[in-house]
Amino acid sequence: MDMSDERYQSKTYIGAGGMATVYRAWDSVVGRDVALKEIAEELRDDDEVRKMFIAEARKMAQVRHRHVVQVYDVLLDNDVPTIVQEFMDGGSLANRVGASVMTPDETLNMLQDVFHGLRAIHEAGLVHRDMKPDNILAGNGDWKVADFGVAMSGEEDVLPFIGSKYAAPEVLNAPDTISARSDIYSMGILSMELMLGSEQFEAAAREAMLLKQGGGNSARDSAAAFWQRWVSSDAEVPLLCDLNPVISREVSEFVARLAARDASKRPASCDEVIAEIDQ
Repeated sequence: MDMSDERYQSKTYIGAGGMATVYRAWDSVVGRDVALKEIAEELRDDDEVRKMFIAEARKMAQVRHRHVVQVYDVLLDNDVPTIVQEFMDGGSLANRVGASVMTPDETLNMLQDVFHGLRAIHEAGLVHRDMKPDNILAGNGDWKVADFGVAMSGEEDVLPFIGSKYAAPEVLNAPDTISARSDIYSMGILSMELMLGSEQFEAAAREAMLLKQGGGNSARDSAAAFWQRWVSSDAEVPLLCDLNPVISREVSEFVARLAARDASKRPASCDEVIAEIDQ
């Protein structure tokens, strides 16, 4: 039995992602719950992935902020790289996507927390690049940014990236132009989806694509294929207030600016976004 087995007790499975399996455990030395993020079993012999995994921990450990999930330690016991991080008892924002619609007020409160966390990440010289519901966690009434698996400082080669519906167009199409504005775009798309609901959001995006392309396959595409094409298109979701009159024009225009296809039309920094939300 190694030292970490003695220290981290009552280990229970929480979930798994592309690169890691996550457990909840009790840190018997400090006396607190922690999340143990172990490199996935099938990737343990892949040196490149191990390097990326350790790099993620280093990047996360650089940023100390109330709205960023805190890394406490990195373990290499049993040759299984493991990140020990803050345990968030409220789950991820993914639990809300598709399950229910968020009110504009709830969405703005979440955005305020997340943009404070993102500001700290950007001030550390990093761009997150993968802002999506799974990487926004809740705990003690706060929302926090997690998972720096593909975060970049600009000093490394551009990492390969498989797009999601939240990825800014430049993340896939012009990776050398990725900036803080790329994370801002992701939060704009995510906000639209939360306030409309996933089904209405996807239906609106498909209709926008059909209008832009005058037909095509977007009605028949699977969701994954559609969003892959969406990121490279120039279609835009209509203003939210035109799709749901409960959402004000002011909020609709704010979110549309966050999610502008043209990066130069988005707010330049998290400071700008936070100031607009405060207003």
